[in-house]
Formats: sequence, C-alpha cells, structure tokens
Amino acid sequence: MQQLRTELENHQASYANETVRREKEVAKTREELDAAKAEEARHAARAAELEKSVAKLQQSIETKESEQKKLEAEIASIEQASREATKKQATTIAERERQLKELGERLTQSEKERKGRTAELDDQGARLATAHRHT
Repeated sequence: MQQLRTELENHQASYANETVRREKEVAKTREELDAAKAEEARHAARAAELEKSVAKLQQSIETKESEQKKLEAEIASIEQASREATKKQATTIAERERQLKELGERLTQSEKERKGRTAELDDQGARLATAHRHT
C-alpha cells in the first residue's frame, strides 16, 4: 500500500509538474499572442497612415493636373487671341496700304488736274493778254 501511495504521490507530483509546465507554456503563448496583436495593431496604424498619405498625394496630383489643364486652356486662349490679333493687324495694315495707294492715286490725279488747269489758266491768260493788246 505504501508503494501505491508512493506511486500515487509520484503521479500526482508528475501531473502537478506537467500542469505547471503547461500553465507556463500557456502564459508564454498568451504573451506571444499579445505581442503579435500589438504588432498587428502597429502595422494597422502604419497602414492607415500610409493610406492617408496616399490619399493626400492623389489629391495633390489631381489638383496639379487640374491646374495644368487650366493653364493649358489659358495658353490656348492666349494663343488664339494672339492669332486673331495678328490677323486683325494684317487686315488693318492691308486696309491702310490700300488707302495709301488710293490716296496716292488721288494725289497723282489731283496733280494732273492742277497741271491741266494751270496750263488752261496760262492759255486763258495768254488769250486775254492778246485780246487786250488788240483792243
């Protein structure tokens, strides 16, 4: 009986040691699990920060693209206005050149008429002088 008691005590001691070992193993596993959860939470927080940064960068890119499109439209408008102004200036210059040519022609015609009248007046003056001499 003593032997049975000794065996029973040995078994109980063995079970107690095994229980303590398993409790330590469970505690260690829980610590590892808690550490893993904390690491996962840090990674999730970092991922959220990165997502915010990505969203800000995307917004910045969209803003820059919008600004670029506005500037390109403004440049196109300025270029169109410049072409129209150049065309208008060319038309104005052509009109002025036409007017100058016309005025030149009128001046030439006026000069011819003046010379013709002068010759006519000289002729009339000569006839008058001749008529006064005969009277």
